[in-house]
Amino acid sequence: MGAKVWLLIGIITLLQGCTYYFSNSWKKSFSAGGDRPYLTMGSRPAPLSDSLNTLLGAELLQHWATQTELYSDWREHGKIGVPRVVLANLMLGQNIDSTNKYLLSLVPWGTLGSTWAFNKNGDYDFTQIIFADILMRFRDQPKVLYTTTAEHLSSVLIPDQGLKTATRTPRTLRLMSDTENHILMREISRYLNLEYRRSQGLADTTITSLEIWLQHHLEEMLHTGFYEFNGQPYIGYTITALEVLYNHAQNPHIKLLAQQLLDKVHLDYALGSIGMRRYPPFRRRLNYAGNTEFAQDPHTAIMQVLLLKYERKPLQMEQLLHARHQSLIAWVNDYQLPDTLYRLITQPHPPYLALIGHGKKASPEVYSSGPGFLISAGGVQRGKQSQIVPRPIVLFVNDNAPTLEGTIYLKSQGAIKDWNQTGVYDKFAVSNGGAAVPEAMKPIADGNGWRILSPTHGLLVAIYSKTDLGILAIYDDWTQNPELLLTQIQDLNPDPELLYQEVRLPNRELIRYNLNSKKDTWVIRPSEESGLSRDFDKWPGLRLIKR
Repeated sequence: MGAKVWLLIGIITLLQGCTYYFSNSWKKSFSAGGDRPYLTMGSRPAPLSDSLNTLLGAELLQHWATQTELYSDWREHGKIGVPRVVLANLMLGQNIDSTNKYLLSLVPWGTLGSTWAFNKNGDYDFTQIIFADILMRFRDQPKVLYTTTAEHLSSVLIPDQGLKTATRTPRTLRLMSDTENHILMREISRYLNLEYRRSQGLADTTITSLEIWLQHHLEEMLHTGFYEFNGQPYIGYTITALEVLYNHAQNPHIKLLAQQLLDKVHLDYALGSIGMRRYPPFRRRLNYAGNTEFAQDPHTAIMQVLLLKYERKPLQMEQLLHARHQSLIAWVNDYQLPDTLYRLITQPHPPYLALIGHGKKASPEVYSSGPGFLISAGGVQRGKQSQIVPRPIVLFVNDNAPTLEGTIYLKSQGAIKDWNQTGVYDKFAVSNGGAAVPEAMKPIADGNGWRILSPTHGLLVAIYSKTDLGILAIYDDWTQNPELLLTQIQDLNPDPELLYQEVRLPNRELIRYNLNSKKDTWVIRPSEESGLSRDFDKWPGLRLIKR
């Protein structure tokens, strides 16, 4: 047996327990949970006109348009850079003739689908989705995108042709599904190419099996949420594909589904962030586990762009430190944030507890928030093959701390694979590791292992920290002196051993927890009256509890 065959067998053996790539059990795990509740999104601003888009986004468009030196190495820069240089030049009306001639000289630099040992030149999907955007954007502007160039894009540079979908990872004997973002990029490109050919009278307008499949796939994603939740860097490419689809879909129901999916993913961002900072668990990739910066993920860069579009403010390059390639697509396409999400991101959070389920053998997200603070649970890894990266439990306050080291956070014992950092409840968090507090943040009262801190005006944080126990409680409405809060906490919890399973806090219900909870179980033990389940594999996509 050849080495490649053994490699394939090894990969399949490693991932055979995966609920997404080799089975439908992850998708089916949502049936009992019901559809994800939806907030009323309200109205949203009209899309920017082409002239206003190019005026306000001139710096970003010029940033890409001037990088024509990338054309000299199509193989090296064809995945990300070249398609965006082409798009920016055409949008600005620059170098029209040379850009068309360049496109006519190209053939695909690689193959479609995920790159791996048997498909070493894969990832052309990343190029194809931007070419599909260009094709549809300028289909009625032959002085910008020449007719012969458009046909070359459609027939040569967008290889996904016809109605048959391609959802399997190439060269895996059709045993393994491709990743979520690759499936979206390929099938959206295929669909938009069909729409282009219809617009040119080259295909009939009968509803096809491809449209039926795409509609079903998007509806399923709306029901289950994203498998690659918060993926680093993949969530950015998923959003890019959906933005392109929203912008150009001719089928109104498909367009609406794209909008709803974008609203959904941005709602999760809004609930789990404060001041454009977040630190959620994520699926893919494990090598991002050591990143402690709060604003480096691509979703934050996209949200910065969407806020500026909503406000109709000029986009300046110093505002975009990361993911400028994904920022470009967010800027030039029509999707706008709805009013509800804009307010949730830019205004003080109302008090809430957000429980976000991601299905079978996944990690939940748990957030407790109120004006001036957000507690972000770190999640749990469900075996290395789950590709989930858990993180510490973090307390965010309105201090603009850019990294983990500048915040109060709760650690966990052991390696990442052993963590269960789901112990977040209403204005409360607990973990089986101690609390880390910035050195400059001194207690204003302390005793018997407890400390009272005031990281920002009007906010008190009670901390209890041992090597194998960390407790954090928020008081944003305490009007008496901090020493009294400390005294009452001490009086309510005279036995330190009981703190390993429960804590009593002033003006609060008794909070119970299990620091050694299994990896499919919420660390918090809520009361029966709450109606909350500890089995987070069965949580719905979102349960939002207003406090």
